[in-house]
Amino acid sequence: MKPVSMKRFREELARTANDPKTAHIYEAFVSDIGTDGELSLQSNIKLSNSHTTQYLKQTGFSWQEVGADYLRKYVEYFCWIGYFGV
Repeated sequence: MKPVSMKRFREELARTANDPKTAHIYEAFVSDIGTDGELSLQSNIKLSNSHTTQYLKQTGFSWQEVGADYLRKYVEYFCWIGYFGV
C-alpha cells in the first residue's frame, strides 16, 4: 500500500464498482461518497468502547497496543483472502 492523491483514490475506487470481484470495496465506501462524488469521511458520531473495555478488564482480558506489526499482519491477511484483489 502507498499513499495516493484523493483524485487517484476516487478513480481507483470507481473502478472497483464495476467488477464483481472488487465491488465489495466500493460498497464499503459508498455511504461516504457525497452527491458531488467527493469522498467525505467526516462524521458527528462519537464512538466509545469504554463499557466493553471495562467489562473485558473485569474478566481479565486485555488487548495489546496496536502497532506496525499488527497492522502489517492485518493487511497481509486481507491480501491473502483476496480482499484487495491481489
